Amino acid sequence: MYTYFDAHCDTMSKMYKKRIGLDSPDLMVNTNNLHRYKSATQVFALFNNGEMNKENMMKCFEYFKNECKKLPSMVSVCSSAKEIDENKAPLSAILAVEGLGNQPDFSVNDVNGFYNIGVRFMSLCWNSDNILCGGCEGENTGITDLGRQTLAQMEKHRIILDVSHMCEKSFWESFENYSLPICATHSVSRYIHNHKRNLTDEQFIAIKNKGGVCGINFYPPFLCDGKADINTVIKHIEHFMSLGGENSIGLGSDFDGIGVAPEDLENSSHIYRLLEGLLALNYSQETVEKIAFKNFKALFKKFTE
Repeated sequence: MYTYFDAHCDTMSKMYKKRIGLDSPDLMVNTNNLHRYKSATQVFALFNNGEMNKENMMKCFEYFKNECKKLPSMVSVCSSAKEIDENKAPLSAILAVEGLGNQPDFSVNDVNGFYNIGVRFMSLCWNSDNILCGGCEGENTGITDLGRQTLAQMEKHRIILDVSHMCEKSFWESFENYSLPICATHSVSRYIHNHKRNLTDEQFIAIKNKGGVCGINFYPPFLCDGKADINTVIKHIEHFMSLGGENSIGLGSDFDGIGVAPEDLENSSHIYRLLEGLLALNYSQETVEKIAFKNFKALFKKFTE
């Protein structure tokens, strides 16, 4: 019976779009997948590609919370490490925003509103440039003045900054404008697979040195050319381990935001297979537990205790 902490999925957005519950078999992350685990913590991101204003985003969060309330024995929405520790349900849900600067009516004050409803992770962009920063598919622009103001508000509220989709210039400028640990909730190694969405060794080391964590993404096009399996995912973990990342690697599946997954790692019920794959390679139980949940749990505790 394993415990895991997955720092990124798009399940909430899929639920809202399809008007389905968290127990739906149409979801890669659902409460029916928990039977193999002692407990799980899942960060549920609201993905905004520019189509949702603040009102719609709030409705999405409200919908998700209401659906969680329908399954009180299975899931509880948590906003602190203490709430996770006290949660008697097997699943702890944490709220996140992916693509904050894509909100067409965005105001810096919105950071306060999102924090007040429980959002604890935020990324400023998705793949494209926006009013806050540059995305990995943009023109390599940096953090804007509005972006710096936003980071200041995030730091004030101790909201965790997710740099997964940033271009390199914005990535490095975020370190100049945000003093707390920084994470990439769902990214892998550019050294193993040269994709602009992936992290360079220098970027991973910077995250590590600042006390942050990188969640390993399961999306095959980021992992390799062609089909991927659990061993492909492990290659990225092992490379980050070679950079001294034992305390800086976690899980960031991107489930329900990806159209295809690695073989034998197709939904959240299969995460245990990845952990068993690491144990089979003689990784210690302690190291596997760090990757599975302890590293992200420790980061979350730093921000919320």
